[in-house]
Amino acid sequence: MLAETEIEALWKAFLEHQSVYYVAKRCKVAPATVRKYRRLRQWDERLRRIRQRACALAADKNTALTPRKSGTAVQDIRMKIVDDIEERIKAGTYALSVRDYDRLVRLEWHLRGLDRRPKRPASTRDPRTGKFTQR
Repeated sequence: MLAETEIEALWKAFLEHQSVYYVAKRCKVAPATVRKYRRLRQWDERLRRIRQRACALAADKNTALTPRKSGTAVQDIRMKIVDDIEERIKAGTYALSVRDYDRLVRLEWHLRGLDRRPKRPASTRDPRTGKFTQR
């Protein structure tokens, strides 16, 4: 029989890597000993419950952070950025460029989950005339 501290060391090693041989090598005990405590202490079931609880907590945390209306969140962020740009323009410390507007548009696409610009229709070359035509 191992001492309680040694069994805890086995458990911690098992949490790192769920392998009998890894735990045995790490804690310098026989693999049969690790199997014995894995079965007696029900480590697989314990680990399964820990993972379930962690997933539930993560899901609760994500739902709590998700805004109720994504449209209002996008609007709020966009307005904060626009207000910041307007303040800098009024103060005379900001030179507005087309790139800034492009950033605003890209940010809005990202927040709405689009992440990419809409694809333009591909053009093809007409084999008879050699001119490009759009599909």
